[in-house]
Amino acid sequence: MKMCEIIIYPADGWSEEKIVDVVNARASIKEWAFILHNSDVEDNGEPKKPHYHCYLNFGSTNCAVEHIAKWFNTTPNMVQYIKAKKNGKYYAIRYFLHIG
Repeated sequence: MKMCEIIIYPADGWSEEKIVDVVNARASIKEWAFILHNSDVEDNGEPKKPHYHCYLNFGSTNCAVEHIAKWFNTTPNMVQYIKAKKNGKYYAIRYFLHIG
Protein backbone atom coordinates (compact mmCIF):
# COMPACT_ATOMS: atom_id res chain seq x y z
CA MET A 1 0.00 0.00 0.00
CA LYS A 2 1.15 3.53 -0.74
CA MET A 3 -1.12 5.40 1.72
CA CYS A 4 -2.79 4.27 4.89
CA GLU A 5 -4.36 5.32 8.13
CA ILE A 6 -3.55 3.64 11.41
CA ILE A 7 -5.40 4.01 14.70
CA ILE A 8 -3.43 3.76 17.95
CA TYR A 9 -4.28 4.57 21.56
CA PRO A 10 -2.68 6.68 24.31
CA ALA A 11 -3.84 3.95 26.73
CA ASP A 12 -1.38 1.65 24.95
CA GLY A 13 1.48 4.07 25.62
CA TRP A 14 1.29 6.19 22.47
CA SER A 15 2.16 9.87 22.67
CA GLU A 16 2.94 12.51 20.08
CA GLU A 17 6.66 12.10 20.77
CA LYS A 18 6.53 8.32 20.37
CA ILE A 19 4.64 8.59 17.08
CA VAL A 20 7.19 11.07 15.73
CA ASP A 21 10.04 8.78 16.81
CA VAL A 22 8.53 5.79 14.97
CA VAL A 23 7.82 7.82 11.83
CA ASN A 24 11.28 9.42 11.77
CA ALA A 25 12.91 6.00 12.10
CA ARG A 26 11.35 4.87 8.79
CA ALA A 27 12.88 6.32 5.64
CA SER A 28 10.07 4.73 3.61
CA ILE A 29 7.51 7.16 5.11
CA LYS A 30 7.51 10.22 2.84
CA GLU A 31 4.58 12.19 4.30
CA TRP A 32 2.68 11.82 7.53
CA ALA A 33 0.21 13.50 9.85
CA PHE A 34 -1.62 12.56 13.00
CA ILE A 35 -4.29 13.90 15.30
CA LEU A 36 -5.59 12.93 18.71
CA HIS A 37 -9.32 12.32 18.91
CA ASN A 38 -10.17 12.67 22.57
CA SER A 39 -13.68 14.15 22.37
CA ASP A 40 -15.46 11.65 20.11
CA VAL A 41 -18.65 10.05 21.36
CA GLU A 42 -20.41 6.80 20.54
CA ASP A 43 -23.94 6.79 19.08
CA ASN A 44 -25.27 6.21 22.62
CA GLY A 45 -23.55 9.37 23.92
CA GLU A 46 -20.76 7.56 25.76
CA PRO A 47 -17.25 8.92 25.17
CA LYS A 48 -15.02 6.94 22.82
CA LYS A 49 -11.62 5.82 24.01
CA PRO A 50 -9.06 8.54 23.08
CA HIS A 51 -7.14 7.55 19.95
CA TYR A 52 -4.73 8.86 17.35
CA HIS A 53 -5.45 8.77 13.63
CA CYS A 54 -2.14 8.60 11.76
CA TYR A 55 -1.80 9.19 8.02
CA LEU A 56 1.22 7.59 6.36
CA ASN A 57 2.29 8.06 2.73
CA PHE A 58 5.07 5.93 1.22
CA GLY A 59 5.42 7.86 -2.03
CA SER A 60 5.96 5.49 -4.95
CA THR A 61 6.94 2.62 -2.64
CA ASN A 62 4.54 -0.03 -1.40
CA CYS A 63 4.61 -1.08 2.22
CA ALA A 64 3.05 -4.23 3.68
CA VAL A 65 0.28 -3.88 6.25
CA GLU A 66 2.04 -6.36 8.51
CA HIS A 67 5.18 -4.19 8.64
CA ILE A 68 3.21 -1.05 9.45
CA ALA A 69 1.29 -2.83 12.20
CA LYS A 70 4.55 -4.11 13.68
CA TRP A 71 6.10 -0.61 13.75
CA PHE A 72 3.13 0.59 15.80
CA ASN A 73 2.80 -2.58 17.90
CA THR A 74 -0.75 -3.20 16.77
CA THR A 75 -2.71 -5.62 14.63
CA PRO A 76 -3.03 -5.41 10.84
CA ASN A 77 -6.77 -4.71 11.09
CA MET A 78 -5.89 -1.32 12.66
CA VAL A 79 -4.11 -0.32 9.40
CA GLN A 80 -6.56 0.90 6.76
CA TYR A 81 -5.68 1.32 3.09
CA ILE A 82 -6.49 4.76 1.65
CA LYS A 83 -7.93 4.12 -1.80
CA ALA A 84 -8.25 7.61 -3.27
CA LYS A 85 -4.99 8.10 -5.15
CA LYS A 86 -5.53 11.63 -6.41
CA ASN A 87 -6.79 13.28 -3.22
CA GLY A 88 -6.24 10.59 -0.59
CA LYS A 89 -4.30 12.83 1.76
CA TYR A 90 -6.85 15.61 1.43
CA TYR A 91 -9.78 13.34 2.34
CA ALA A 92 -7.88 11.63 5.16
CA ILE A 93 -7.02 14.97 6.80
CA ARG A 94 -10.62 16.19 6.38
CA TYR A 95 -11.78 13.02 8.12
CA PHE A 96 -9.22 13.48 10.92
CA LEU A 97 -10.54 17.01 11.48
CA HIS A 98 -14.20 15.95 11.25
CA ILE A 99 -14.78 18.21 8.25
CA GLY A 100 -17.54 16.88 6.01
